[in-house]
Amino acid sequence: MLSVVVPVYNVENTLDRCIQSIVSQSYDAMEILLIDDGSTDSSPRLCDEWAEKDTRISVVHQRNKGLSGARNTGIELAQGQWITFVDSDDQLAPDTYRQLMAEVEQTECDLLEYQARIDVGSKQESQLTLPDKTYHSYIGYWFDTEAYRHCYAWNKIYRRNLFQSLRYPEGKTFEDVYLLPLLIRKAQSIKTSPKGTYIYYTNPKGISKQTTPTHISDFLHAHMQILPSMLQHYKQHEVSRSAISRYYLYVLNIQITHHRITGETLLIPTFRPTIIANRGLPTLLKTLMLQVMNPSTLCRLMTMGRKKH
Repeated sequence: MLSVVVPVYNVENTLDRCIQSIVSQSYDAMEILLIDDGSTDSSPRLCDEWAEKDTRISVVHQRNKGLSGARNTGIELAQGQWITFVDSDDQLAPDTYRQLMAEVEQTECDLLEYQARIDVGSKQESQLTLPDKTYHSYIGYWFDTEAYRHCYAWNKIYRRNLFQSLRYPEGKTFEDVYLLPLLIRKAQSIKTSPKGTYIYYTNPKGISKQTTPTHISDFLHAHMQILPSMLQHYKQHEVSRSAISRYYLYVLNIQITHHRITGETLLIPTFRPTIIANRGLPTLLKTLMLQVMNPSTLCRLMTMGRKKH
């Protein structure tokens, strides 16, 4: 059985659309857990009305704990062998779960990631496409798909036992970036699939669209849990220098933004990335500059004269 966890907080305008897309799935072997996280609008009533209409739906009303706390409640209550998450302002394309659960059962993977439409409703809308591939190394998955760019909790199906002793960190933004590396390290196999689609709607007020000091610090610290060990051991895992360079430059950009906003001491270690083709002039310039200076000097140059938020 698949446990679908839906955190709910003040989403009266989008909740019906979200739940309708779930209950309309052609896959029936699922439970739907609506976690009302202290909503103050009509969302609690809407949750209860849906539970009356569909016996697969259960509702929990709890004091506000934030997105991580709501997801953690769902994890603790889930009865299925598999868990997935749907944000209550998003939706699923028809027939998504039937296709994906067939792949999960066929490959016996521990985690499956599927494609998504991202920032629907904005000029920045994009499509995340993934290969039809199974990875038996979390390192291969992390670098081959550049998973660090899409650590989203919601476009994945997880074997429930991956969460044994693991939960989303409460009080943190970018909680999915903190947790995904820990989950994939426990996975024996990871499947990526071009089937099904998660539809993620843009939310201008969402935390992922903000760059406050706290948010960018959380984002940087999440990646700094991973990057140093990757730099130290990437050769042992047969990761190419170009692959680790791409990740390093990705985190470096976060570090530059963090330094510009906060002015705080740098965390990123020194590394000489290799030149990567087709990554644009800014990336090429940063790569060349890092051949002759350390990241601290580069960050000061990149942020010089820029006003902090």
